[in-house]
Amino acid sequence: MSMGPSEISELGDPADRTKRRLREGRGGTDGGWWARTVARDWPALEVVERSGWRLGYSHGVTKRANSAVAVDADADPDEPGRFYRERGLRPVVQVWPGQEEIDALLAERGYRVMAPCLVLVRALEQRPKPSAEVVVDRVPPAGWAEAVRGPGGPGPHEAAVEAQIMARRGMVHAVHAQGRARGCAALTGDLVGVYGMATRADSRRRGCATRVLDSLLAWAYDRGARRAYLLVVADNTAARTLYERAGFTEASRYHYRVADTG
Repeated sequence: MSMGPSEISELGDPADRTKRRLREGRGGTDGGWWARTVARDWPALEVVERSGWRLGYSHGVTKRANSAVAVDADADPDEPGRFYRERGLRPVVQVWPGQEEIDALLAERGYRVMAPCLVLVRALEQRPKPSAEVVVDRVPPAGWAEAVRGPGGPGPHEAAVEAQIMARRGMVHAVHAQGRARGCAALTGDLVGVYGMATRADSRRRGCATRVLDSLLAWAYDRGARRAYLLVVADNTAARTLYERAGFTEASRYHYRVADTG
């Protein structure tokens, strides 16, 4: 008796099946699925749906939480401009695979490409080894703020808004000893998203971020996670190297379109 393609695809090594499912269905390269997942796991404080858009606003803190995503094929390309300028922000739009038409319309209106990003995924086939140097807790442990202090780090306003975003999602936080590195994670079913990874400037290339990442993934694995994803700016070679060494591979990508003010 012969088997159909779907039955054949279920044969083979379980780890291979898990990797396939990371790319086929429940994600894969489906831009719409990833856009919804990212919006769920890093939620804007205000969300308005109109004119074919999901428009997020979080007092200007992070592009991801202050950007628009087209949810209809005929989304009005002028709506993001109206929405964000009313709030004193530059209009920012996430563009995912399958949104080539709206991408072209935004380009015609002077929106420029900024920060091409990758969605990286990995299967959690075995429990990663957590580090004794890392504290994982629902409440940000001591050292959380120290990991991003210095030039480019968030000020009090940015930190307060970021805390609201993470609290809304119920994220778990991880901090390396003395605040050398940090990260947080959002768990939904068997999928965990890793966010907010940062390493203090004087602690880079010392394995601190790897220990934080492994500890977050171990926490998630113990609670049923068997798939993980994270987002990284495409030209951040240091971060990409760290994640690739940890077993992450590209599943999808997106970019932002940003309009000038005025």
